[in-house]
Amino acid sequence: VVFSYCKNLESVTLPSTMQLVDVGTFRGCTALNELTILGLNELGSWAFADCKSLPSVEFPKGAISLLNGTSHFENCISLKEVIINGTLTDGTWVFSGCSQVSDVWVRQDKPFKINETYFPESVYSIATLHVPGGSEEAFGKDDGWMKFGKIQGDVTLGIAKIKYGCNSSEALPYRLDGIKAQSRKGLIIQNGRKRIVGVNIK
Repeated sequence: VVFSYCKNLESVTLPSTMQLVDVGTFRGCTALNELTILGLNELGSWAFADCKSLPSVEFPKGAISLLNGTSHFENCISLKEVIINGTLTDGTWVFSGCSQVSDVWVRQDKPFKINETYFPESVYSIATLHVPGGSEEAFGKDDGWMKFGKIQGDVTLGIAKIKYGCNSSEALPYRLDGIKAQSRKGLIIQNGRKRIVGVNIK
């Protein structure tokens, strides 16, 4: 397993042409703190297990098969945010031991099937599941997703309409992928013009 237990590996980018990350490929890369997945078709068991410095993971659009595997991100103890832009299939215990996950973002308005063991039991009770507005009920009735105690419809799938006359002091910016930013710093649209709020440019 090519990069397993590379203690000094801090950043990994999977290109858009990536087909497979095999079993245990990056397991035990304890310094890994940045993971960029531009493309991926298949992810093997324990592929990123024990990457204890990884704060977040974002899956790209499209379907990613977890190959009926298990524990793909097991014991990533710093993991706090999971963003799913496409669908995941076939895995169990995918985020076992990731007890710090506080936010899960799903950018699909129809819930895809997940095994109820995807996350630790504690995560289901403390984390917030963010889904597109209007799809909260569908996720709340799905056997895999209904375990989340908090489901919020605050994910946008695109800009359908721009309302002019926005007060920048009240506006919360969104990231380019449609997820609401965590602060008031960033790019907003006001009166048809782009404005950067709360950022010093030198």
